[in-house]
Formats: sequence, structure tokens, C-alpha cells
Amino acid sequence: MAAALCVSGGCRSVGYVAHVSAGQVRLLWQRELLRPELVASLSPEEQRGLRAIERGKQRAVAIGLEPSGSYRHLIHRADVSTVHVVVGSPPDRLAPPTW
Repeated sequence: MAAALCVSGGCRSVGYVAHVSAGQVRLLWQRELLRPELVASLSPEEQRGLRAIERGKQRAVAIGLEPSGSYRHLIHRADVSTVHVVVGSPPDRLAPPTW
């Protein structure tokens, strides 16, 4: 595997992939299940955000999508700015947008 990475993208890519992989593993270890007591300890703004996510999940189920395991954990990261993940699609179907 490492040899394939060296050949395909140069050996510098291996260091980058190792760095990113280690960061992802740290995030997985730091996450906490969204239990009611954890939610209660969040700021009002964070709780509003969680309610918006829940409404989105309920809407997805209402239009026939299968629920997933996404958005069930929280990672406290005081040292990092807020990250917003935006996904776009037409309102009547799930299709990637053309930019």
C-alpha cells in the first residue's frame, strides 16, 4: 500500500495521508454520544443547531430516506473554529448540483 502511494503521488503524499489519518482517528476517539445530559450542557445556540439537524433528519425520513448513524456524536474542539458542511441538491430530489 505504501509503495503504491509513493508511485502514484510521490512519497510526500504518504506523510500527508498519515497526518490526516492520525487526525481522523483522534476525532473518532474524542467523540461523545449525544446523550440528553450532554445536550443540556450545550449553549442555547448549539442546542438550536442540534434541533435543526433533528428536523432535517425527520424530513429525510418523511420523504422516504433511510435514517443513518450520522449526526449522533459531538466532538468538543475549543481550539478550532466552527466547521460548516454544506451539501446542495434540488428541493425535489437528491442529485448533485452542477456548478
